[in-house]
Amino acid sequence: MVLARIWEARADLDRASYHAEEMLALTTGIPEATWRALALETGARIAALRGASVLAMGYIEKALTLVASSWIPVAAWRVHASAAELYERMERSESAQHYRVLSRATILRLGAFAIVRKATPSHFLSAPSISKVLGARWKQRFLGRNSRRWNETQCREYGQSAAVAPRNAIKC
Repeated sequence: MVLARIWEARADLDRASYHAEEMLALTTGIPEATWRALALETGARIAALRGASVLAMGYIEKALTLVASSWIPVAAWRVHASAAELYERMERSESAQHYRVLSRATILRLGAFAIVRKATPSHFLSAPSISKVLGARWKQRFLGRNSRRWNETQCREYGQSAAVAPRNAIKC
């Protein structure tokens, strides 16, 4: 998967596609849902860059199904962010917004988990791919909190409601 991302960054979509397909083949049939979801998300992103929107949607739908059936937040935020981008390209803004909200909520849950574990979420939340999803306003507000415990209003604001929280989500 890393090689696929490197070749994608270098705009060599043939090599990126090859490595994405290898990752998909390697993760087929294994019980580890995180790697499978990430492989599907990578395949979807590269297929979209190549203009194969039907293939991209097939990959992303499989990844979304996997994310919905498993608690895999490390993969979920990426899958939701890529789904938002794909739906945006298809001019389905309501679906894009839905997945953008899910991606942000998952990222912020992961950041909250870091605080609970007495780790600093600043490195995680400052990563370029995370900042792209969150935007400056979200990151500043999350990192600027003085309290280690969220109140009910903050939980709702950052997507901890029952409407968006998966069944195993970190609760406030």
